[in-house]
Amino acid sequence: MRGATLWSGSGKGLLHLSEEERAQYDSEQQHFKVRHGDCHTHRWTVGGSLTTHCGKCCPPPPMSPDQTARIATLLHNALRDQQGSGKPVTTKKPRKWLWRKGGADSGA
Repeated sequence: MRGATLWSGSGKGLLHLSEEERAQYDSEQQHFKVRHGDCHTHRWTVGGSLTTHCGKCCPPPPMSPDQTARIATLLHNALRDQQGSGKPVTTKKPRKWLWRKGGADSGA
């Protein structure tokens, strides 16, 4: 966000903005067009902010605490299940098989 002031019009439709809020909104929209005029993708915002982010060159929106907790639980359970199955938790690079022409492993 360019300024430290949060948009007081959060949750209002554009028809219900005050003149000052509409000026803020229009200014931010113009700023977005300058920064992302050639991106041609979706846009997103964080609640309470006028700053609009581009879906192509801006980082994705932050995950909520609930989403973070759910992902942590899924990863924890997957690692626990993998440990319980006797499989190693760490991943290894796959073996590269060297086939020699006419060798025992080549089938020739």
